[in-house]
Amino acid sequence: MTDIEGSFFYSGSSDRNAAFLNVNEKGLVSVFGIDKKAKIEAPDCHFTQLEISSRLGNTPRHISFADGSSFESPYNDKFDDLLIAFRQSTGSRFLHWLESHSIVVTLAIILVSGFVWGSVKYGIPAIAGVTAKTLPTGVSQYLGQGTLELLDKTVFSPSELSQQRQHELTGLFKSYSIKYSELDLKISFRHGNDIGANAMALPGGNIIFTDELVDLAQHELELVAIFGHEVGHLAHHHMLRRVMQDSMLTVLVVMMTGDISSASSIVYTMPGLLLELAYSRKFESQADDFAYDFLIQNDIQPDHFANIMLRLMSSKKTPGDTELANNDEPETSDDFVDDDFSHYLSTHPATRKRIQKFLPNN
Repeated sequence: MTDIEGSFFYSGSSDRNAAFLNVNEKGLVSVFGIDKKAKIEAPDCHFTQLEISSRLGNTPRHISFADGSSFESPYNDKFDDLLIAFRQSTGSRFLHWLESHSIVVTLAIILVSGFVWGSVKYGIPAIAGVTAKTLPTGVSQYLGQGTLELLDKTVFSPSELSQQRQHELTGLFKSYSIKYSELDLKISFRHGNDIGANAMALPGGNIIFTDELVDLAQHELELVAIFGHEVGHLAHHHMLRRVMQDSMLTVLVVMMTGDISSASSIVYTMPGLLLELAYSRKFESQADDFAYDFLIQNDIQPDHFANIMLRLMSSKKTPGDTELANNDEPETSDDFVDDDFSHYLSTHPATRKRIQKFLPNN
């Protein structure tokens, strides 16, 4: 026979009544007052019929009866013994043993942290990559059109290039698009306003050139080089992968914190933000590699890409790049060595490193 001291609560009441929970050799349960003489009106039942909360450290155990009444007691070991005796279960005691040993807890934290890191570093990008490749074409087109409409409302204004100039450039790009018919490439021009000289590839195959970028180019093959870079983004499904990675990172944050509002807190989102920026640098490098191969295959000198990138550096005055941008030619490859970490918080790799691969004799 086992007596467990605790507090009894009648159904619908928060009044605490000092009591003993008695379990006899057959597992029948009764509840008595503190003097063990007055039996409390709790339903007699078998121990296996009770709903017993899981053990959590040394917090009191909560036991629920079928009629809504309950019993609470801090004597967890006695309940564990009864659970083993009548339910043939050691799970609760095992969990308590785990959480009571600091070495085990530390090891669990390391394993969980490693799992989360691996999921964010490798799992999420891998899943996003596979999913992006299998999405129906209609989904990509819908996302691309929606993105362009939003950009037109908030960032861009109609292109100020003449229709003849737009037609000439569109024809030029199309002459290099034949082998990429599966990407359904479309060329659009917009005035960039605050974002200035830029180009971007949207899901669905739409490549946007700003007027400022067109004006910045001193040779049409420089624009073709940028075109090859943007085609690389589309060929690798970078925009779709980034959207999916952002979404999955948000879901992971919510799962870890248990609070949807935490997803908008900078404290929780900063790690995900830094990792997402790393993904973007990887995407830019992949697009650069694609552009280099694109230029070689079309018998175009790769330095056309380097030339317009140098001009972009000068126009945007990227921190750490100004001195290089003001020189006509870099003297040695040492000019491209990064000596700070300012480029880490950038969605593009350090511009000097990007340009280096497109220069002659590299």
